[in-house]
Amino acid sequence: MMIYLAGPYSHEDKAVEAARAAEHAAAAATLILRGHVVFSPIVHSHQMSLDHDLPGDFDFWQRQDLAFIERCDEVHVLMIAGWDTSKGVAAEMLHAIRCHKAVRPFSMGGYLGEVPVGWQRQYARAARRLSARAAPTTTKI
Repeated sequence: MMIYLAGPYSHEDKAVEAARAAEHAAAAATLILRGHVVFSPIVHSHQMSLDHDLPGDFDFWQRQDLAFIERCDEVHVLMIAGWDTSKGVAAEMLHAIRCHKAVRPFSMGGYLGEVPVGWQRQYARAARRLSARAAPTTTKI
């Protein structure tokens, strides 16, 4: 199974971004050691952004990230601070739902037995956005 590992990254404090990148790397390594094929957009792009003066925000990386979601079997959301307010995580969840991919919460302790606070709300918000976009529009004549 190929897993896309989503999670928060962007922050006004670069030290927070670096800490989040380290958490993503540890989570990706954990999943790989469990036998999964993993793509982590944060692990992929964090150092590249620093070394080559590329933007680190989701707006810049969105095209790349959503293409990888389409090729993965599941999307796992790393449950670290900021997951529930991240613009990127919300867009990734929405795209995964649109592509009929399973979306699961993940923590370093493993898969969560109980759904974290806010998970259903964030998932429902993404599903509502998808429904709103799919609704037929009327044209005034």
